Amino acid sequence: MKIIFRVDANSISGFGHFSRCLNLCRTWRDFSPTIEVVFLGNYEAFAAEALETYQIDFIRLDSPDFSTLLPLSVGKPNLAVFDSYLITQAQLDHLASCEFRSIIIDDSCTLNFEGLFGVINFRLDAENLYHYDVRHSFLGVEFFIVKPEIVKLRAKSQPSNQNVRKVLLFTGGALSDVRILGAMADCIREVSAEIEITHIGYVCLGRMDNYHHVYPNPYIENYLADCDVAVNAGGLIKYESAFSLTPTASFSTTRLQLDDSIILDAKGLHCNLGDVERIDNRQCLPILSEVLLDREYRNWLVQNSKQFFGENPTLHLIKEIENIL
Repeated sequence: MKIIFRVDANSISGFGHFSRCLNLCRTWRDFSPTIEVVFLGNYEAFAAEALETYQIDFIRLDSPDFSTLLPLSVGKPNLAVFDSYLITQAQLDHLASCEFRSIIIDDSCTLNFEGLFGVINFRLDAENLYHYDVRHSFLGVEFFIVKPEIVKLRAKSQPSNQNVRKVLLFTGGALSDVRILGAMADCIREVSAEIEITHIGYVCLGRMDNYHHVYPNPYIENYLADCDVAVNAGGLIKYESAFSLTPTASFSTTRLQLDDSIILDAKGLHCNLGDVERIDNRQCLPILSEVLLDREYRNWLVQNSKQFFGENPTLHLIKEIENIL
């Protein structure tokens, strides 16, 4: 079986779309070693390095804006998986008429997916929030796409009775505003100057005590394993943190992220810090203080995450797809 993943990883698309496709691909290859996989996309160095690391064939496309869908040169796959906020209605209509099966990984259900083979939306409560007019829907966190190493990390995770000593501040490619990043670091340090901050992102805040900067890399599980709390911006990382049973607090850079964060917060899976404006004017400080200082609250977040997520939702998704192919 030949599977094509059409996903970009660049300054326009970010890395969340690419990461979940990569996670799905790796788990699928482990489950079905005979499948043939090809990634197609506009890839910056970080993504290309990740594909090479995991020995996944890929073809670089010149267009950074998802305007190139599937070049004829790649042939006809048995299944094509698409993941991009930039995909258009015209492109979806075209895919619905193609001979091969297409699955879209989606977050918002704003387009018409009629005629497509399937849609994956693993947002919390997606099964209640959305209806897709497709042959097969895979909705909700039971189909969460997660990195294999984070599945292993979750299995080894133990409740912590210690005070917070290390915080992972993850901004990735989602945020480059030094003012806001500095305000976030200042809020953490105001709660406790002794907390050690490891910051993963493209912007370094410069020299300061107990601060370490790391550029984005494929090994997020190592940093989640070595922190007491994860503070993050963006979409996928807050799910990864909660799944790994790491107490997490998230601020949002888009309205979609904020809406999603409010739902996760209501279920007790993470702490919603609000949008970036709340960070900039420090309105988030009382909420962040609770996460960093209240051990019982952190353990409550972990227990909720244990109940909401299955042990390996990605493998569950793959088995469901293979059953209907």
